[in-house]
Amino acid sequence: MEAEAPPHPVPRPSLSHSPPLPAIQQSSNSKFPRPHLPRNLVGSFGGSLVDSLRPALPPFDVSASWRIASAISSINGHDGAWPSIILISTLNIECSMFNPNPAIPQFPPLPRPKCRAMGLTYLVIFLSLGAMPWETNAAPKQEPSQSTDSMTNSEERAVKITVAYDNYECNPSLQTAWGFACLIQAGHSTVLFDTGGDGPTLLGNLEALGVDPKTIDAVVLSHPHHDHVGGLRSLLETGVRPPVYVPTEFPAEFKREIGLITMLEEVERPLEIAPGIHATGRVGTGIVEQALVVATPEGNVVITGCAHPGVSNMVYAARRIIEGEVTLVMGGFHLRSASDAQLRAIIHDLEAMGVQRVAPCHCTGDHARSFFAQAYGTNYIAAGAGWSITLH
Repeated sequence: MEAEAPPHPVPRPSLSHSPPLPAIQQSSNSKFPRPHLPRNLVGSFGGSLVDSLRPALPPFDVSASWRIASAISSINGHDGAWPSIILISTLNIECSMFNPNPAIPQFPPLPRPKCRAMGLTYLVIFLSLGAMPWETNAAPKQEPSQSTDSMTNSEERAVKITVAYDNYECNPSLQTAWGFACLIQAGHSTVLFDTGGDGPTLLGNLEALGVDPKTIDAVVLSHPHHDHVGGLRSLLETGVRPPVYVPTEFPAEFKREIGLITMLEEVERPLEIAPGIHATGRVGTGIVEQALVVATPEGNVVITGCAHPGVSNMVYAARRIIEGEVTLVMGGFHLRSASDAQLRAIIHDLEAMGVQRVAPCHCTGDHARSFFAQAYGTNYIAAGAGWSITLH
């Protein structure tokens, strides 16, 4: 099939039962007694905080306040800073009026407004302290070395692309059959683009590559021809349920059947499948197809299933989605019947769009592959089943 001539634009988530009153310890620094707050009730941090602040506080009755703090401590199920904070705040707010225990001498009363203001001030301070992320036994944090950081960031940015199914052989440990499937591993995402023509070959090749189907996060189908969708049902029969993304023109029966098994999303416009991995959405007017465009540290990679609308049009659509140079175009180019003049025009268009490397396979045709090899020289890649490239 001849490629379409000129590229065209593509349109572009109860306190009623109180505990016993705590023991009171007399302070030698004051003529008024001050409450002694046991550490085992308020926690080591709270006890230290109270001891440090006790000289600054006036003497007061602790009965009602102790009920509140003890109740909160029992509700929380542990001793800690919060009962102490609430206890001290409550003690200050109460500080002027009530002395139910005659065994505790009464301190000189303060004017009510002044007492309230003092208590409110302490409340704000202590609540602020309580909200801090205190770490009592935390080990000192060690900053990772710069070399470790660089290696980790490089690994996270690296993108690995592997042809998992193709009729051209590149790795003898994989089977060849008519069709195409490509695996994209970018960061923490794994996307399968097309599924080849049959399940056993696809699953066998994935196993040979050391890829567990459970790690596949999404499946993107370029177009509904059997040599690109034939392995999908076998993949789903393994129990995995990745979402499947198809152009809107896919047959209704296919969409209904797959939609009963897993989530199926129809794609019309450009769509981000995973971070840095976009589907172009529908391209063409005859056999509508979508490609993938993958952002990598070395530039963008355009992956086509068959490029029925024309490989130049597929690249043109991809360049409108992600800015930057196109470092590689790969996949089926569907040029088995193309004339030399047509091949020269296509290569000219790709070079004009800045395509740096090409890796044609599947339905490109031997004659067209030799044409691309001559035009691109060392930037031509003879891709096939098992071929892989890592960009970082």
